[in-house]
Amino acid sequence: MAIDKGKLQEEEEASAGTRFHKIILGWDYKQLAKENERKSRKDSKGKLSVVKNTYKDADDYFETFEPLLFEEVKAQILQNQDAEEASVCKMRLVMECSEADEFHILLVTYEHEEDESLAPNDLLLLSIEEVKGSSFPSSYGFAVVENRQSNLLRLRMYLAEEVVQITENTKYSRTQPFIQSLTNMRSLITSSASLLDKRVFSLKVSCYDIDTSTLSS
Repeated sequence: MAIDKGKLQEEEEASAGTRFHKIILGWDYKQLAKENERKSRKDSKGKLSVVKNTYKDADDYFETFEPLLFEEVKAQILQNQDAEEASVCKMRLVMECSEADEFHILLVTYEHEEDESLAPNDLLLLSIEEVKGSSFPSSYGFAVVENRQSNLLRLRMYLAEEVVQITENTKYSRTQPFIQSLTNMRSLITSSASLLDKRVFSLKVSCYDIDTSTLSS
């Protein structure tokens, strides 16, 4: 039987893209900010990972390359944290919610006259409580914009408790408060409450545009 290499490559890229989103959407924004503060306080220039010219095998390549790629995404998220023009926190209604491939897919309201336009791959912080000043919500999670449909935004979230590790050598784990935060978000967006009771607040934190085909072997 002939192997359809094109289809096989598409499946590999789709799998890599799914894993990529699970890792990033599963990050704890509050924890990222704390880690960044700790790194900033250290009196060191920091060591950059050495990118080798040759690799023993595919696993060796990904063990080196993937962490660098995710560090780049983290930097994109954190560099906007202290931006002069802070993103505006918007209240949105959850119109629909479904599940696919362990993700939650949301349709939330979007107004055309909003000052801040949103586009595919924009990363949002979605929360139950409104973000005001330096206050931080207790229930939150990342969501990525998939597309805009007229007056609706289609968002993707990953609210599972288990952590998808970047490499076999990483041992990232979630804190109990963040697990509870994800549980609260999941309960709200999947509830049968009225639309007015299914309110969330969104804050644009970054936009990443990474070619996930580079993550497939």
